[in-house]
Amino acid sequence: MVCIVSIKEGAHGTVSFGTDGGSLFRTRLSYLWHCAGAAAISLPDPVMDDAVSSAAASPAALLLGRQLPEELLEQAAQVYNAEQQALRLLARAEQHRAGLNAKLAAKKFPANGIALALDWLEAAGLLDDRRYARFWITQRVRRHAEGPSSLSAALAQRGVGSPAVRSALQQFLSGATRREVLATAARLLDRKHPDKDGLRYALRRLGWTSADLQRYFEELE
Repeated sequence: MVCIVSIKEGAHGTVSFGTDGGSLFRTRLSYLWHCAGAAAISLPDPVMDDAVSSAAASPAALLLGRQLPEELLEQAAQVYNAEQQALRLLARAEQHRAGLNAKLAAKKFPANGIALALDWLEAAGLLDDRRYARFWITQRVRRHAEGPSSLSAALAQRGVGSPAVRSALQQFLSGATRREVLATAARLLDRKHPDKDGLRYALRRLGWTSADLQRYFEELE
């Protein structure tokens, strides 16, 4: 057990706890309370505790001078570290949850801590599988022959969930954009399938419907 001797609160629920042993643990209050609940460790309730006399009082203040297991503080800090590592990856490029989970697991972060950090990032709008799917589709169709089925299969293989994939395809493959993607796929496949029947079959395998193909070839003629 260690005693909390100092508390410094930051933005968006971050807090640094100093202990009587000289250690400093940075985390979020939500992570600390979640880890305590998972370990069946009782922490003061900011609503019920008499130490909080006004709405302006901070829940973190309830912990000042209290004894806590050092392991609990370490676990909460580790969740925050996982979140920060995920943010660094997000700053480089758009990410999706399954991909970030794998990258953080490779860094030896615990599974429950990864899940908690990714939940927070999703709630904050910083991690969004639908946004990732739309971004990936936009980049992919510029240089590859693709269709609804091939795009859906490729995203599923990457670990993007079905709801996000369906949402991205519905938003991206509509109207003029749908016709443009089909035209790009047809142009790229035309080199391998110069005859119309072969080209039509290849496009059908990518997931283009009969209505899509009929409209495309009619406009082409």
